[in-house]
Amino acid sequence: MRVPESDAIVLDDHAAMEGEGRYFKNRLGGLGQYYFGPLRDLRVLDFASGGEGAIPGYDKERGRALAEAFGAGVPQDDFFHLLEKSRIRSKDLDGLKEFCPCNLRVRRAERSLLLDLFLARSDSYQAPEAGSRRASLALVLDLVGRTNWHEDYTPESVFRASAYSRSLPDGTPWAVHASLLRAQRGWATYQTNELLSLALQALFAAVLGAVTRDLAGRLQSAAAAGDVCLGLLTPTGRLLKRRVADVVSELRTSMPALSAWQDRAHEMQRGWRILEAGAEASAPEVLVEEGVQLLLTLLARGVDENPYREFEFEPDHFDAREVHLLSFKQAWSSIWAEMTVEEWVRWLSVRWGIQRHLMVALRKLRGERRDTFRIRPLERELRVVEVPPPAATVPRVGKALQILRDLDLTEINGRGWPKLTSSGTKELEACLVS
Repeated sequence: MRVPESDAIVLDDHAAMEGEGRYFKNRLGGLGQYYFGPLRDLRVLDFASGGEGAIPGYDKERGRALAEAFGAGVPQDDFFHLLEKSRIRSKDLDGLKEFCPCNLRVRRAERSLLLDLFLARSDSYQAPEAGSRRASLALVLDLVGRTNWHEDYTPESVFRASAYSRSLPDGTPWAVHASLLRAQRGWATYQTNELLSLALQALFAAVLGAVTRDLAGRLQSAAAAGDVCLGLLTPTGRLLKRRVADVVSELRTSMPALSAWQDRAHEMQRGWRILEAGAEASAPEVLVEEGVQLLLTLLARGVDENPYREFEFEPDHFDAREVHLLSFKQAWSSIWAEMTVEEWVRWLSVRWGIQRHLMVALRKLRGERRDTFRIRPLERELRVVEVPPPAATVPRVGKALQILRDLDLTEINGRGWPKLTSSGTKELEACLVS
């Protein structure tokens, strides 16, 4: 849009973003935090000048071509005239309907460039991260082509569960092309990490919820969290005196197959029930039961020797004191196996619950000047500030589905479920052979 002869367009005056009271650490504020950073990674935007006070502008190659294609398909003058008005009516906005991404399917030049960008179809769009992005989008297209409407799940939920289990909703294997295997394994690791997080969030929320409900929001010490958590166990209470290793070994013979992710006892279902219980502020007993059972199931499934091999992390990225799949595996083999379930639950609720939260919250207070305490250390007691409901991460699968729809690679059928278009089938096939 309105690209001048110079190499870049000034996007914002960041002077107002400076100063002690600025909200964003990024000196470009929300523009830099949410837009400039990702668009720079895609090489749509770049700095047009160097040094202090560098100005962001279009990338010379990709950004300029996209801007010109976009400007040719929308009423750009109307847009800039509206920016100059002191008041804007809804009728004025109706006149900008061509800006809706839903119109991309009829704007061939812009659509073609965006397909190049997202699917790395040409040499100029190749980059180290381009292959991973193309493979993930192709994986979504592949799943869309294999699944139909399901009344109990969203397309994103089906993607998460199918990637984790390598199985489609009907239980058949999701056997993908060799070029997509790495992406599928990466998403399986992502979801395993997510389930571990949800289980531990469930225990933490349950302890704080019970302290609020039964102890007037006061806990004498972090160690006392173990007693609180153990007091919430219901069906699992009968296992308290048994070794964790024995419980896990027995569970391996009775738990649902990995492919049966619609089974109520499957770890995917337990993760979803934790989210539901947290959202509905259900009894802490529900969260503890689901959290403990989910952790036992993850131990019974086993963790790969190098679960993060599909990701590019530095060797020292995973601190043994933090919670991740490697520390989960290490704790199981070195500490937990010989514990009783009672000792294990106490360890989790104290070490990976209250103590870890206090450590992270103190670190943020010291390093970022942010108070993130959910239970605050006071003189001779810990005081609950609020009970955080377990929350899932947002891997932008929903955004990917919308992008694929806007680019006419998928369309919504009569039941609201995505299906491949002829263009989607063509681009998927191209991804599999490239």
